[in-house]
Amino acid sequence: MKPMIDAWQQAMKDTGCTAILETNIFRTCYTAHDYTLQLCSPSLEYNISDLPPSVEFAGVLPRKSAAPSFQYPSWWSEVERAQKDNQYRHVVFVSQGTVNMDYYELVLPTIEAFSQTEDILVVATLGGRGAQLPHGFIVPSNARVVDYMPYDIILECTDVFVSNGGYGALTHAVRNGVPIVLAGESEEKIEVTMRAVYAGLGVSLSTQRPSTDQIRHGVDRIFQDTKFKKAAMKLKHENDGMDALAAVERKVRALTFFTIQNKDPLYLIQSITLSANSSSLLNNSN
Repeated sequence: MKPMIDAWQQAMKDTGCTAILETNIFRTCYTAHDYTLQLCSPSLEYNISDLPPSVEFAGVLPRKSAAPSFQYPSWWSEVERAQKDNQYRHVVFVSQGTVNMDYYELVLPTIEAFSQTEDILVVATLGGRGAQLPHGFIVPSNARVVDYMPYDIILECTDVFVSNGGYGALTHAVRNGVPIVLAGESEEKIEVTMRAVYAGLGVSLSTQRPSTDQIRHGVDRIFQDTKFKKAAMKLKHENDGMDALAAVERKVRALTFFTIQNKDPLYLIQSITLSANSSSLLNNSN
């Protein structure tokens, strides 16, 4: 991250800053604005004694329903009935998000990890329209693969989520009450993984490229210990009691009213900074 931090500091100097009061760019996200709305509940974050008073926990974003035009894959009925008719006992969902397309890191090993386990149905999404698995890879009979599917659709039917640790993946898991196995060491993923483990719903594989045995062991830990599902459901209920979108609207309205009352353009700029930065900050925060 050093090149990014260096570029950020240089940009500050280029705009006339004579001193950089905060050298940690991630901490600056929480200290540079009048208010920061953190899109999670308090239980998903460490108990930080020096958390700035301007930070408010708003809860994770609400579930997003499928668009009327969304085309479900032809095998979707298998997912819906997976646990109803006992054909399968568990549904394991694996995704690497929409950026990392090296499927050898996590998607393929997860499919292979359970290729001989008929009581598990593996569902894999590839993170982009038209994406395909490497040529020649044979999909086992208990796995289903689709190029793209919104998280909330599949997570509603999922027992365990295998992810490379993006913050969006974690918050979707929380919203749906699904325990998560994490394998990621790039970008913010180590910090995200640590928080999932801290909150009790996650298992860390401590590697970017887990073996099939590591993945199988991580998933089995969740199946064998109910504490992970209980923690996931506790977090879900905690966030169900919060309304992130209402919190954003409430804060923006309050600042806007303050701006009108004071007729000060500076406050208007600060209000816009809040609304423009809170979403990007919180979807990518550590």
